[in-house]
Amino acid sequence: MKVYFRADANTQIGWGHVVRCMALADMLIEDKNSFFECIFLVQNPSLTLQNQIKEKFELVVLKESTDFLKEADFIAQNYLKNDSIIVLDHYQIQTEYQRTIKSTSKAKVVCIDDMYSWHFVADAIINHAGGLDSTDYSCESYTELCLGTEYALLRKPFLEAAKQERNIKDIETVFICFGGSDIQNLTKKAIQGCLKIDKFKKIHVVLGSASLFYEEILEVSKTSNKIILHQNLSDIEMCSLMKKSDLAITPASSISYEICSVGMYLISGYYVENQKNIYKFLTENNLAIGVGNFDSLKNALSDIQEKSNWQNNNQLIEQKKYFNGFSPKRIRNIFYSLCIQLENATKEHTQLYFEWANEKEVRQNSLNSEPISWEEHQKWFLNKITQKDTRLFLFKVDSILIGQVRIGFQKDKDNLLVAVINYSLDKKFRGLGFGKIVLQKAIDEIKQESKDKVMFSATVKKENISSYRIFKNLNFEVDKGDKKNIHFYLQTN
Repeated sequence: MKVYFRADANTQIGWGHVVRCMALADMLIEDKNSFFECIFLVQNPSLTLQNQIKEKFELVVLKESTDFLKEADFIAQNYLKNDSIIVLDHYQIQTEYQRTIKSTSKAKVVCIDDMYSWHFVADAIINHAGGLDSTDYSCESYTELCLGTEYALLRKPFLEAAKQERNIKDIETVFICFGGSDIQNLTKKAIQGCLKIDKFKKIHVVLGSASLFYEEILEVSKTSNKIILHQNLSDIEMCSLMKKSDLAITPASSISYEICSVGMYLISGYYVENQKNIYKFLTENNLAIGVGNFDSLKNALSDIQEKSNWQNNNQLIEQKKYFNGFSPKRIRNIFYSLCIQLENATKEHTQLYFEWANEKEVRQNSLNSEPISWEEHQKWFLNKITQKDTRLFLFKVDSILIGQVRIGFQKDKDNLLVAVINYSLDKKFRGLGFGKIVLQKAIDEIKQESKDKVMFSATVKKENISSYRIFKNLNFEVDKGDKKNIHFYLQTN
């Protein structure tokens, strides 16, 4: 399953769009059973950017152009298939670009967004800024909104760091980074402010490859042996440097989330519009000390110098509440949900269902655990696919069949339609979050087909913890069961 990423990076817009796309692509390919192949589409990338992308992913260099609708048509015609997914992370790529992609190629569209300034026709939107809800977006009814730090787009070293506890005894080492370009040269302002604080023994300054002020910062660094310059760091090197530091001064962008994942005291501000949402989230939840547009940076640094108990603001504790390193599974499930397709089982699937039904773990979790004979199965299966009161749904990615959901219909004592659920997954695809996805798709299909109210019902063995969690996550209620089983139900309108 090909996933294309459309993002650019240069001295004007920085590297943030490409960095978070690479973080997302990493999440997609890191799973051993991953279906995904990630391909980047970039206009006029620098040699440094080309090399970084090519370390893990395929790169397609697009012709430089400001006619983005023409570009959308070109990409749809030349790269996208009906089962492709394209991720768009670009402020010039708006509603009509999305619509062109969908109408021309039928590909699924995912937008990474932090502005919500136009209408979206995308299939999913990822915005990892905290404090947002669905009312902030203008989008289609089918658009899935994935909002908040549960979907944090972090690179692998930072995801691992987020799972570790960290204590800081004193604030002596400072980390300064203002992204790939820093067109306002706030790096210099931060360095000058830090040099006035006696307790700071080291000042690590990270410059992006697109830095416009490298020579000027180099001259400033020569004025003090406290200052250590770094440039073109890999994600591993960046994370390692953060772990050696106590305090960070960064904008409220993706790098501030990396800081929170590692666990550092953070002074943050904003200098462009799209940083304000993250800034508000960081400051309102005590994850960072806010300095607005960095005009009050001097006061924040003086506060550290004057107060020995500055660390008692619990920033590190609060950071761990929001950044725990578990966002990759949620991110992958978005993409799995987009590429998993539903179809009806036919007579041709008799053998497949027989193999799935007799698989060891399936039999253990079945209410009747006895093996099923071929003759018995044939008779049962051929009967079920012809009955109007039974639906047999198969689920696949491309041509790979991954599992099934069977729904049998009956009426209860009040004449309410009850849909009784049974499901199983091929053993190769368990533990990936597919169970919830296929059940949700089956439920949605029945809800769309039925003109009446439907009560969904399922019975699960008490030792089947995995299925128990899935039904709870799907908002099923627990009905009274018996000594061996748990009964679930879900009432729909």
